Amino acid sequence: MNDQEKLQPEILQSRNTLASIQRRVRSVLQSILSAGGRISKFAGIGSLVLLTGCGPMSKPDSQQEAMQIMKDLVAELGRNRAGLQDDGRVLNCGEDEDINAAQTQSENANTEILGPGTKTTGIATRKAGKRWIVCSLGEANGNGAPVDVAPPIPQELLPTEQEVKQQLLRKFNAERAGIQSDRKTMIQFGQGETIKDALDEVKKKLPKNYKLIDKKYLLARNGVYVVIIKAALEDIETITTEKDSKLGNELLKKSKAAFKSCFDRVKAKNPYIKGSLDVKVLINPDGSINRVIFQESSTLTDAEVRDCISSTIRGWRFPKENKSQVRSIEFVKVFD
Repeated sequence: MNDQEKLQPEILQSRNTLASIQRRVRSVLQSILSAGGRISKFAGIGSLVLLTGCGPMSKPDSQQEAMQIMKDLVAELGRNRAGLQDDGRVLNCGEDEDINAAQTQSENANTEILGPGTKTTGIATRKAGKRWIVCSLGEANGNGAPVDVAPPIPQELLPTEQEVKQQLLRKFNAERAGIQSDRKTMIQFGQGETIKDALDEVKKKLPKNYKLIDKKYLLARNGVYVVIIKAALEDIETITTEKDSKLGNELLKKSKAAFKSCFDRVKAKNPYIKGSLDVKVLINPDGSINRVIFQESSTLTDAEVRDCISSTIRGWRFPKENKSQVRSIEFVKVFD
């Protein structure tokens, strides 16, 4: 019998001992975790394992886990986010070892935003370790008005300002801010610590003759409200004079080369472009251009051509009139 054969029984016994230790370790691990415990240290040498610092969980395993649970609860309540909602309701979450205390936290946060009389219209709960996370949806009950303050919710649950802007644009079925393709409406953003501040900021950006027709808002991270507004051109009564019509025809002839350049620049990239522009030019009493309107009957819809032609027309000047009435001229330009 060689030395290896002599040691075989001892090797087998050692392996059995290690296997027994592993089974006991697994059993201890399962007991700890099933009781809501947490392993604070885990060390091993080969197959030998040492566990220390085992104890009951007082919090979810990680902040990331808590954030995910809250996001799931927000989704259960049919919402995309926590905070003040578009329909005037509000959603907040609370966390405590006592489920009633967690619910009270969330409902108190709702009341801080909507005021006294806030009623809870939806609740979602989930247990994480030894603690409960409760999210509640509340709405004003006629006794309080919404307060423009950022709700006390985890910032990780809120979208960034850029994400908010994209969400708000989708609500208006728009791809970008600024003057829209119909040339009659404009979309602008504003932001501030309160909804009023954000709305005041965006109103300052509105050009003359545009009036607000719709607004929406969302709360972004760091307590910033983002407001989007849609504004439309106000209808203005105008008069057309023979003098303006005559001068308009002269200016149109002088601008022929500039108009052609606007069209040719785009046609070089898109050989199939063609159409007509039915244009109405509004003239201020001082002779400056108030507005260039492309009528709905226009078949040339390319924004680059329109912007270029509009810029050319805005350089026109007409005689000053003593009357305060806005004047207008109209013409049709065909491009092929």
